[in-house]
Amino acid sequence: MLGTFGLNQWQHLLNVSGRQNQSVVNSALFECQQALDTGLIAVIATDTKNRVSGVDHQTALLNDARGLLDGKTDAVLRNAMAISLKNGQLFAAVPSQAHGFRVTTPGIDVVDHGTQFGVRVGETGAAVHVFDGEVKIEQKSEARENQTLTTAQAARFDPQGVLEDWIVPDYEGFAAPRLAPGVVSTSKAVHWFENPPPTFGFTQGSQVALVLERTNVLLEQPIDVTFDRHKTGTNSAYDTHRKVLGAGIRVDSYLMHFNPREKGNSPDGSVYFDRPIIGVIARGDQLMASDAILGRTDFAYPAEARRGLEGDSDALDVINMERDQMSVRFSASDTSIDQVRILLEARSLTPLQPRTGN
Repeated sequence: MLGTFGLNQWQHLLNVSGRQNQSVVNSALFECQQALDTGLIAVIATDTKNRVSGVDHQTALLNDARGLLDGKTDAVLRNAMAISLKNGQLFAAVPSQAHGFRVTTPGIDVVDHGTQFGVRVGETGAAVHVFDGEVKIEQKSEARENQTLTTAQAARFDPQGVLEDWIVPDYEGFAAPRLAPGVVSTSKAVHWFENPPPTFGFTQGSQVALVLERTNVLLEQPIDVTFDRHKTGTNSAYDTHRKVLGAGIRVDSYLMHFNPREKGNSPDGSVYFDRPIIGVIARGDQLMASDAILGRTDFAYPAEARRGLEGDSDALDVINMERDQMSVRFSASDTSIDQVRILLEARSLTPLQPRTGN
């Protein structure tokens, strides 16, 4: 049942288990009232049975604040911009004006940069799931290898805050939306870019950009691809490969783009789609030939053959294909652009476009 989330509920959160003295409670209540008035509050903790929903200055979507805290979640609201989560799970939908909202766990801090994300904490550590936007993971261990997670990324951290594994975001468990069309998850250096600028200068350092180019494109003529759906496993030789996708197929096109700023950094990562890959275009000549058919109309694609993947020993780019997943490792032995186009069979008869706006 929906209810209004006012100061009584905030006070219950702040007073739970007697963790805060009254002066701290009063100070935090004042901050919470300010946040409620300005719409900054955007998160509530829940146990594993009750989902936490984002709130605005009027209404919170929750079942019962007391039942919330009596469940499996151990959470303490520190102030309007910080909450501690020792056990259980939390979902946050944070508006842009509340950038910097912090979720503290025993091993890591999760700092919001305007997102929808989930955090799950247990005996084996913490898992962070990003459904939209970006969060920064601040580790508390001596290694302090901080991470940035973006849309469709999730990772598991051990109790000391060390990254253990990249995982698939738990959309169902957090009742969260999947906002990257056709993409279930990405990992490591591969980041989803929803609305990239047209000049290809939008990646930073070791970032690999994944963008949606076009959807539901009818191939009126056969087109050359480097690999088709039958090619699986590791591949690093591209110049000698040519397959053909026949006319009459409708496809969705994605572009993976790496623009190294300097030599020496070889990023890697993966993308997991919601259906099988039917074609990969990794050669520069094939990319240029398919730009007009499969590329975005607002992109200025580079007219150079070396924009594709290199398979020579001095600049070895490696991809691994397994049905609906593709992992990559780009060489940064030079500073030339690396691009690869990924084709899926179209699911909808209506062209889809990337979302616009915030």
